[in-house]
Amino acid sequence: MFKNLGKKPEFKTKDKILNHVECIIDLPETHNAVKFVNMRAIPKQHWRYLYYSSDFGSFMKILDPGTNQMVGKEERLVIPFFNKDGDVVAAQGRSINFKDESNARYTAKYITVKHDKSIDRLWYGMWRANPAKRIYVVEGPIDSMFLQNSVAMVGAGALEILPKRFKDSSMTFVLDNEPRNPQICLYIEKLINMGKQVCIWPEQVAEKDINDLAYRMSTRKIQKMIDENTFSGLEAKLRFKEWKKV
Repeated sequence: MFKNLGKKPEFKTKDKILNHVECIIDLPETHNAVKFVNMRAIPKQHWRYLYYSSDFGSFMKILDPGTNQMVGKEERLVIPFFNKDGDVVAAQGRSINFKDESNARYTAKYITVKHDKSIDRLWYGMWRANPAKRIYVVEGPIDSMFLQNSVAMVGAGALEILPKRFKDSSMTFVLDNEPRNPQICLYIEKLINMGKQVCIWPEQVAEKDINDLAYRMSTRKIQKMIDENTFSGLEAKLRFKEWKKV
Protein backbone atom coordinates (compact mmCIF):
# COMPACT_ATOMS: atom_id res chain seq x y z
CA MET A 1 0.00 0.00 0.00
CA PHE A 2 2.84 2.39 0.84
CA LYS A 3 5.62 2.96 -1.67
CA ASN A 4 9.07 4.46 -1.15
CA LEU A 5 8.85 3.82 2.59
CA GLY A 6 12.19 5.44 3.30
CA LYS A 7 11.36 8.72 1.56
CA LYS A 8 9.50 11.63 3.06
CA PRO A 9 6.04 11.96 1.45
CA GLU A 10 5.33 14.93 -0.78
CA PHE A 11 2.28 16.65 0.61
CA LYS A 12 -0.16 18.79 -1.26
CA THR A 13 0.13 22.41 -0.20
CA LYS A 14 -3.49 22.34 0.93
CA ASP A 15 -6.20 19.69 0.87
CA LYS A 16 -9.46 21.37 -0.20
CA ILE A 17 -11.06 20.43 3.13
CA LEU A 18 -8.46 22.60 4.84
CA ASN A 19 -9.77 25.65 2.99
CA HIS A 20 -12.35 25.81 5.77
CA VAL A 21 -9.72 26.23 8.51
CA GLU A 22 -6.64 28.41 9.05
CA CYS A 23 -3.09 27.11 9.30
CA ILE A 24 -1.34 28.01 12.54
CA ILE A 25 1.67 29.44 10.71
CA ASP A 26 -0.60 32.02 9.03
CA LEU A 27 -1.99 33.35 12.30
CA PRO A 28 -0.57 36.22 14.39
CA GLU A 29 1.28 35.59 17.65
CA THR A 30 -1.63 37.12 19.58
CA HIS A 31 -4.13 34.56 18.26
CA ASN A 32 -5.60 32.09 20.78
CA ALA A 33 -4.50 29.06 18.75
CA VAL A 34 -0.93 30.33 18.48
CA LYS A 35 -0.89 31.07 22.20
CA PHE A 36 -2.08 27.51 22.81
CA VAL A 37 0.59 25.77 20.71
CA ASN A 38 3.22 28.00 22.34
CA MET A 39 1.84 27.19 25.78
CA ARG A 40 1.99 23.46 24.99
CA ALA A 41 5.59 23.89 23.68
CA ILE A 42 4.73 22.15 20.39
CA PRO A 43 7.86 22.17 18.16
CA LYS A 44 7.49 24.70 15.34
CA GLN A 45 8.27 22.18 12.59
CA HIS A 46 4.79 20.72 13.25
CA TRP A 47 2.91 24.01 13.05
CA ARG A 48 2.35 23.74 9.31
CA TYR A 49 0.27 20.60 9.96
CA LEU A 50 -1.88 22.28 12.62
CA TYR A 51 -4.97 24.39 11.95
CA TYR A 52 -7.57 26.52 13.67
CA SER A 53 -11.35 26.55 13.40
CA SER A 54 -13.52 29.22 14.95
CA ASP A 55 -16.56 26.96 14.42
CA PHE A 56 -15.53 23.34 14.86
CA GLY A 57 -19.14 22.14 14.82
CA SER A 58 -19.53 23.34 11.23
CA PHE A 59 -16.12 22.02 10.18
CA MET A 60 -17.00 18.64 11.67
CA LYS A 61 -20.07 18.44 9.41
CA ILE A 62 -17.91 19.19 6.38
CA LEU A 63 -15.63 16.29 7.34
CA ASP A 64 -18.54 13.96 8.07
CA PRO A 65 -21.94 15.21 6.88
CA GLY A 66 -23.62 12.24 8.56
CA THR A 67 -22.13 12.79 12.00
CA ASN A 68 -24.47 12.62 14.97
CA GLN A 69 -22.03 14.35 17.32
CA MET A 70 -23.57 17.53 18.65
CA VAL A 71 -20.98 20.28 18.76
CA GLY A 72 -21.84 23.97 18.69
CA LYS A 73 -19.84 26.92 17.49
CA GLU A 74 -16.61 26.69 19.43
CA GLU A 75 -13.00 27.38 18.56
CA ARG A 76 -10.59 24.46 18.47
CA LEU A 77 -7.12 23.53 17.37
CA VAL A 78 -7.55 21.21 14.37
CA ILE A 79 -5.13 18.28 14.05
CA PRO A 80 -5.60 16.64 10.63
CA PHE A 81 -4.79 12.97 10.00
CA PHE A 82 -3.24 12.63 6.54
CA ASN A 83 -2.83 9.65 4.25
CA LYS A 84 0.33 9.02 2.22
CA ASP A 85 -0.81 11.50 -0.44
CA GLY A 86 -1.42 14.32 2.01
CA ASP A 87 -5.21 14.05 1.90
CA VAL A 88 -7.16 14.52 5.13
CA VAL A 89 -8.75 11.25 6.27
CA ALA A 90 -9.81 12.48 9.71
CA ALA A 91 -9.28 15.33 12.12
CA GLN A 92 -9.14 15.86 15.83
CA GLY A 93 -10.40 19.06 17.41
CA ARG A 94 -8.58 20.06 20.59
CA SER A 95 -10.26 22.52 22.94
CA ILE A 96 -8.27 25.74 23.41
CA ASN A 97 -10.62 27.32 25.92
CA PHE A 98 -8.05 28.62 28.41
CA LYS A 99 -10.70 29.62 30.97
CA ASP A 100 -12.18 26.13 31.01
CA GLU A 101 -9.01 24.10 30.42
CA SER A 102 -9.48 21.96 33.53
CA ASN A 103 -13.26 21.54 33.30
CA ALA A 104 -13.91 18.48 31.17
CA ARG A 105 -17.53 18.18 32.26
CA TYR A 106 -18.68 20.92 29.95
CA THR A 107 -16.16 20.81 27.12
CA ALA A 108 -14.77 17.62 25.56
CA LYS A 109 -11.02 18.10 25.37
CA TYR A 110 -10.72 16.10 22.13
CA ILE A 111 -13.26 15.37 19.40
CA THR A 112 -12.22 13.01 16.59
CA VAL A 113 -14.05 12.91 13.26
CA LYS A 114 -13.43 10.54 10.34
CA HIS A 115 -13.63 11.79 6.77
CA ASP A 116 -12.60 8.49 5.17
CA LYS A 117 -14.94 5.85 6.61
CA SER A 118 -13.01 3.02 4.94
CA ILE A 119 -10.29 3.38 7.58
CA ASP A 120 -11.03 1.12 10.52
CA ARG A 121 -8.46 2.36 13.02
CA LEU A 122 -6.94 5.82 13.00
CA TRP A 123 -3.22 6.33 13.51
CA TYR A 124 -1.77 9.81 13.61
CA GLY A 125 1.59 10.32 11.91
CA MET A 126 1.40 7.37 9.51
CA TRP A 127 2.42 9.61 6.60
CA ARG A 128 5.73 10.59 8.19
CA ALA A 129 6.76 7.39 10.02
CA ASN A 130 9.57 5.27 8.60
CA PRO A 131 8.81 1.57 9.25
CA ALA A 132 12.48 0.67 8.71
CA LYS A 133 13.32 2.50 11.96
CA ARG A 134 12.00 2.05 15.50
CA ILE A 135 8.44 3.33 15.81
CA TYR A 136 7.37 5.06 19.04
CA VAL A 137 3.65 4.60 19.69
CA VAL A 138 2.05 7.16 22.00
CA GLU A 139 -1.49 7.93 23.12
CA GLY A 140 -2.11 11.29 21.48
CA PRO A 141 -1.09 13.26 18.38
CA ILE A 142 0.44 16.13 20.38
CA ASP A 143 2.68 13.74 22.35
CA SER A 144 3.89 12.25 19.06
CA MET A 145 5.23 15.66 18.01
CA PHE A 146 7.98 15.48 20.65
CA LEU A 147 9.53 12.19 19.48
CA GLN A 148 11.35 11.12 16.34
CA ASN A 149 9.49 8.59 14.17
CA SER A 150 6.43 8.57 16.39
CA VAL A 151 2.77 7.77 15.75
CA ALA A 152 -0.30 8.04 17.95
CA MET A 153 -3.00 5.40 18.23
CA VAL A 154 -6.64 6.41 18.54
CA GLY A 155 -8.61 3.91 20.59
CA ALA A 156 -7.56 0.87 22.60
CA GLY A 157 -8.34 -1.46 19.69
CA ALA A 158 -5.13 -0.25 18.10
CA LEU A 159 -3.21 -2.35 20.62
CA GLU A 160 -4.12 -5.54 18.79
CA ILE A 161 -4.67 -4.31 15.24
CA LEU A 162 -1.41 -2.81 14.03
CA PRO A 163 -1.13 -1.23 10.57
CA LYS A 164 0.26 -3.64 7.95
CA ARG A 165 2.95 -1.07 7.24
CA PHE A 166 4.43 -1.73 10.71
CA LYS A 167 4.22 -5.53 10.50
CA ASP A 168 8.00 -5.96 10.61
CA SER A 169 8.86 -2.79 12.54
CA SER A 170 10.46 -2.53 15.96
CA MET A 171 7.95 -0.68 18.13
CA THR A 172 8.05 0.90 21.57
CA PHE A 173 4.70 1.67 23.21
CA VAL A 174 4.81 4.77 25.40
CA LEU A 175 1.64 5.19 27.43
CA ASP A 176 0.94 7.98 29.89
CA ASN A 177 2.65 7.98 33.28
CA GLU A 178 -0.50 7.32 35.32
CA PRO A 179 0.07 4.28 37.57
CA ARG A 180 -3.23 4.86 39.38
CA ASN A 181 -5.25 4.86 36.15
CA PRO A 182 -6.80 1.34 35.91
CA GLN A 183 -7.32 1.56 32.14
CA ILE A 184 -3.74 2.56 31.39
CA CYS A 185 -2.48 -0.21 33.68
CA LEU A 186 -4.71 -2.67 31.84
CA TYR A 187 -3.34 -1.53 28.46
CA ILE A 188 0.29 -1.80 29.59
CA GLU A 189 -0.27 -5.25 31.07
CA LYS A 190 -1.95 -6.33 27.84
CA LEU A 191 0.97 -5.06 25.76
CA ILE A 192 3.48 -6.90 27.94
CA ASN A 193 1.49 -10.13 27.64
CA MET A 194 1.46 -9.63 23.86
CA GLY A 195 5.26 -9.55 23.92
CA LYS A 196 5.50 -5.86 23.03
CA GLN A 197 8.21 -3.46 24.16
CA VAL A 198 6.85 -0.85 26.55
CA CYS A 199 8.22 2.21 28.30
CA ILE A 200 7.89 1.97 32.09
CA TRP A 201 8.46 5.48 33.38
CA PRO A 202 11.16 5.84 36.06
CA GLU A 203 10.15 6.83 39.58
CA GLN A 204 11.66 10.32 39.34
CA VAL A 205 9.26 11.33 36.56
CA ALA A 206 6.25 13.10 38.08
CA GLU A 207 4.75 14.34 34.81
CA LYS A 208 1.86 12.34 33.39
CA ASP A 209 2.75 12.55 29.70
CA ILE A 210 5.40 13.51 27.15
CA ASN A 211 3.98 16.98 26.57
CA ASP A 212 4.27 17.80 30.26
CA LEU A 213 7.87 16.53 30.28
CA ALA A 214 8.72 18.87 27.39
CA TYR A 215 8.35 21.87 29.70
CA ARG A 216 11.56 20.92 31.52
CA MET A 217 13.38 18.53 29.21
CA SER A 218 14.57 18.61 25.60
CA THR A 219 12.98 16.25 23.09
CA ARG A 220 16.35 14.52 22.70
CA LYS A 221 16.54 13.81 26.45
CA ILE A 222 12.93 12.60 26.54
CA GLN A 223 13.63 10.12 23.74
CA LYS A 224 16.82 8.95 25.47
CA MET A 225 14.90 8.42 28.74
CA ILE A 226 12.27 6.37 26.92
CA ASP A 227 14.94 4.21 25.27
CA GLU A 228 16.63 3.60 28.62
CA ASN A 229 13.33 2.58 30.21
CA THR A 230 11.93 0.32 27.50
CA PHE A 231 11.41 -3.30 28.51
CA SER A 232 9.72 -6.50 27.39
CA GLY A 233 9.00 -9.96 28.77
CA LEU A 234 9.76 -10.80 32.39
CA GLU A 235 11.73 -7.60 33.03
CA ALA A 236 8.78 -5.54 31.79
CA LYS A 237 6.47 -7.42 34.17
CA LEU A 238 8.77 -6.73 37.13
CA ARG A 239 9.21 -3.04 36.24
CA PHE A 240 5.47 -2.68 35.68
CA LYS A 241 4.74 -4.18 39.11
CA GLU A 242 7.06 -1.64 40.77
CA TRP A 243 5.69 1.27 38.71
CA LYS A 244 2.15 0.54 39.88
CA LYS A 245 3.28 0.97 43.49
CA VAL A 246 4.55 4.53 42.86
